[in-house]
Amino acid sequence: MNEIEKPITVAREDFIRDLNNLVNNSGIPPIILEPIFANMHRDIAMVLKQQTDNDRKQYNEALMAQHEAKLDETKSCESAQEPE
Repeated sequence: MNEIEKPITVAREDFIRDLNNLVNNSGIPPIILEPIFANMHRDIAMVLKQQTDNDRKQYNEALMAQHEAKLDETKSCESAQEPE
């Protein structure tokens, strides 16, 4: 039986709710929480940038491969039509 994947929007909402509950029930004062969240934000932003850069690189490589395949296809069609 296939497991149903939770939509990202629902996972996000659940995560935010759980994180809020954790923070509210932690008993840790905001003066301690603020630098923790600042560091987490910095780390997440860095990972997001790396992922975006990798996605863009893969996308551009796929576009180039597609373009080259079309050029190769055009060349092979042209050479097939050339008289001997």
